[in-house]
Amino acid sequence: SLILLFSRGFVTLAAASEKLSVSRTTLINDLEPVKRLLRSRNLEVESHPNRGLRLLGRERERRRCIMDIILTRLGLSSAGAKQYNPFSSMILSLIGRSERDRDVIEQIIKAEERKNNLRFSDSAFVSLACYLTVAIGRMRTGNFAEDSPGPAKDRVPLARDLLAYATDYFSLPLREGEVRFLGEILAGFSPAHTGASYGNAVEIQVMATRFIQNVSRDLHIDLTSDFTFYTSLEKHLRATLLNRFDSLPQNSALELIRKNYPDVMRITKQELPILENYVHHRISENELSYLAMHICAAIERKRGNRKHARVAVVCSGGVGTSELLVERLKQRFDFQIVAVTAAHNADTLKNT
Repeated sequence: SLILLFSRGFVTLAAASEKLSVSRTTLINDLEPVKRLLRSRNLEVESHPNRGLRLLGRERERRRCIMDIILTRLGLSSAGAKQYNPFSSMILSLIGRSERDRDVIEQIIKAEERKNNLRFSDSAFVSLACYLTVAIGRMRTGNFAEDSPGPAKDRVPLARDLLAYATDYFSLPLREGEVRFLGEILAGFSPAHTGASYGNAVEIQVMATRFIQNVSRDLHIDLTSDFTFYTSLEKHLRATLLNRFDSLPQNSALELIRKNYPDVMRITKQELPILENYVHHRISENELSYLAMHICAAIERKRGNRKHARVAVVCSGGVGTSELLVERLKQRFDFQIVAVTAAHNADTLKNT
């Protein structure tokens, strides 16, 4: 499917079987599942005798499908995956980009993080770097995202800055359709940012307050005065409302939450209707665990004593994972947390 998604025109079965190192028969047998997958993404495979196969559909849908396959099906959504996943090199080859190009794109993202006082989780950072690499490759072959007015206005300035930097470096035109589409994708991430604002802020604040009050009542622990919990929950809900991907990334800490905090999981699930009635969709088991993680971090803050000793915490998870880890460390050890950062920014701690 990736060969069709990245192709500029017709692809013959002979060329595809050679690239994949499989027989023509195997390729033909696997073609129907590929067609079903692409059709589910509003993409259609057109077949012509003597010319091969060609993929029809909008560039936006093509890129969404590419990202889903790369991040979900090929497992490239975690920090460090690019170093050991064999599909990483294959994808770079398909879009005509090099390891150096990807490294440049990562440096561009880091520069924008510093400039805007942002902190992406590692999975969001990898996803964004992956998307920009794909986007640059597609633009180099003349395939641009269609312009479509979207609701993600808060992310458009960041999208414009990222693309202006990247297109200037790679000598490409900056088009409004690309800016808007990247803005939609950025709306699915939840970087820590003091000035972020999405959706109806007042409604989100009321919903977060009510959720915390109910959880405090059910757990018999007063968490209503924990401002960190409140702001973290608010950011999470804002990101959830505008999430453009099918699901939040899997996090290795979530299984520990499910096993070690069953009461928190049960009560979080019990209070989900407050949130589901607002977002108008069912909250998945994965996102339930993310919400429980924020509650667990608040509980640890309530129980723990703040100690002193200078320590930096490097975490590959999101904000909720970082907060839980920090509070557990403070509870058990006599030190002071002086910095918390994502793994991809660990090199910034040298002078801390």
